[in-house]
Amino acid sequence: MAFNETVHQLGTREDNLRAQQEVMEKIFNVIEPILVVSEDNPNEILYTNEMAVLRFGVGEGVVKTLPPVLSDIFKLPPGNLEHQIQDMAANKWYGVLVYTLSWGDQHNARIFYCRDITAHKTRESTLTTAANTDKLTGINNRRAFDRAFARQWEACARTRKPISLVMFDLDHFKRFNDTYGHPEGDKVLVHFASIMRQCVGRKDDITARYGGEEFIAALPMTAQENAMALANKICRMARQRPVLIRYQDGNAIEVTVTASSGVSTVIPTEDIEPSMLVQAADHALYQAKAAGRDRVCFF
Repeated sequence: MAFNETVHQLGTREDNLRAQQEVMEKIFNVIEPILVVSEDNPNEILYTNEMAVLRFGVGEGVVKTLPPVLSDIFKLPPGNLEHQIQDMAANKWYGVLVYTLSWGDQHNARIFYCRDITAHKTRESTLTTAANTDKLTGINNRRAFDRAFARQWEACARTRKPISLVMFDLDHFKRFNDTYGHPEGDKVLVHFASIMRQCVGRKDDITARYGGEEFIAALPMTAQENAMALANKICRMARQRPVLIRYQDGNAIEVTVTASSGVSTVIPTEDIEPSMLVQAADHALYQAKAAGRDRVCFF
């Protein structure tokens, strides 16, 4: 009698364990991708949940060719640090945790837990862009410029190549605002930023609104004559492209807004601070304005 009861209890426990296992399997299949990989052969996948199969298109067994994202993930070292991996093909980001474990007869295995952090990275990118962008013109703000300029300066110092700065100031901008109003003044700022974007197009170049009606461009690997040519081109385009001003009564006129520009160029050395190049460009800009505006000067 006692034996039968013991057998019944063991059977009940086995049923409960089986039910719990089924529940756990259902949970594992709907959470983030989980993969267990042999330590000796990263192409041998010992376990995948359904989400891993869905996301990465691989199942258990030896995989001849791993998707590029899994090749990157399986190279990650174990530890408590979450690694961030981008899946270029699927346009996703994963936060990956890696641990070692024993898996059946396989005593050396790694488990990869891949958390989808795409939404987080998108928000992060959006916030970073907003923090570094001038809201009115859509180009970089001074904060973004200062950081990029520091990187460009270091690169030119390493390679012993010249770096140039070009500063612009819209001529008589306060008078324009007083005459036509600040909304039309904003239109001029956007217009000039658009001209700069058209003219300054190399990958490492950076344009920015430096403050008020001042704009700046940093041009790494650029000699004086090329920087002067670019500054003259931008000033010429500003002169040749008047801004359409509309009055409240519906009438409209075209107004030309010119710009003055200062250029400075140097090959960075230990004796020169980046701020000195900015000061030189600012001094050249002052010379251009003192000489009658709507021109480019070099210092």
